[in-house]
Amino acid sequence: MAEAIVAFDLPRFTYFSPTGGRRGASVFISTYPTSWTDHYFAQGYDALDPVFTVAHAREEPFHWGKDVATLEQNKAQKKLFDEAAAFGIRNGLTFPLACRSRSFAALTVVADEKPSTFKRRIENPLPLLQFMAIAFHSAVRQKPCITHAVNGVPLTPRELECLQWTARGKNAWEIGCIIGVRPCTVTFHLENAKQKLGVRSLYQAVAAFTSGDSVGDQLAEPEEESDRYPETDSGRRDTGRGQS
Repeated sequence: MAEAIVAFDLPRFTYFSPTGGRRGASVFISTYPTSWTDHYFAQGYDALDPVFTVAHAREEPFHWGKDVATLEQNKAQKKLFDEAAAFGIRNGLTFPLACRSRSFAALTVVADEKPSTFKRRIENPLPLLQFMAIAFHSAVRQKPCITHAVNGVPLTPRELECLQWTARGKNAWEIGCIIGVRPCTVTFHLENAKQKLGVRSLYQAVAAFTSGDSVGDQLAEPEEESDRYPETDSGRRDTGRGQS
């Protein structure tokens, strides 16, 4: 899908189905910058994003953006669009996608350009883009291992990733080095995972992960410690931690 939309000069897309995956788990597939998706979920924007509200209520595709008046926005939602624009998500075209029962899904393509330019860009290929969105949606729903969950409890990809590294004995600082985020961000994702799994301690969360049924991407092996921590003049590895 990512390669296909680039042909239309649309650099990024996201697909989201809050309850469309295996065992009712949410499905989130995106080529948005990871720094934005981490911030998006950390701020709870998925609960107030007007794009989801509109996608759930209508069937036809719709154009939205920071400077587009198609969606009603309160103060918090305007802040969401302002911050998204800073990450290159200035205009979007969302395709609501039909699901069984009361669930829904949506696929969005975005570009960082003026509304008038974006509107001209999507006008001619709109039918083809809609067909691609429907085909992608169908493929996702037929693939059983696209979700991220532990014991049927849906987790975000980052929450599961942090939990997987914790199960391998890594602490928040080490996980941050591996996946390229701050330790406090790792802690945030682990706290969210604990809350969703209904446990009080990280040990209980790891036990749920290691002994239960987990679904998600496999972890890549981290770089060797010698590659991640540069050697100082004294020959010791500078891990960034304080020396006693």
